Amino acid sequence: MAHVGLAPKVFGRRSKRFGTPLNAILLQLTINAMLVGLDFDAIMVARRSHARSLARVACLRHLATRHTPGSRAFAHAAHRL
Repeated sequence: MAHVGLAPKVFGRRSKRFGTPLNAILLQLTINAMLVGLDFDAIMVARRSHARSLARVACLRHLATRHTPGSRAFAHAAHRL
């Protein structure tokens, strides 16, 4: 995701030895370690709030890129003029 601009570049850095995105793996490990201590209901609350925030980000990203040159919507709008 970091290589296509959907996550900060720091998560896209790869290990010289193994070629894996070490920072992204460490972030996932940290999040999973925190979730281990929670009960099922708390995990579901975190999951729902995370899903809502991802939906908001996706919606805002769509609105921001909807009418930029190079997008399909921009091409259709320019064609109608």
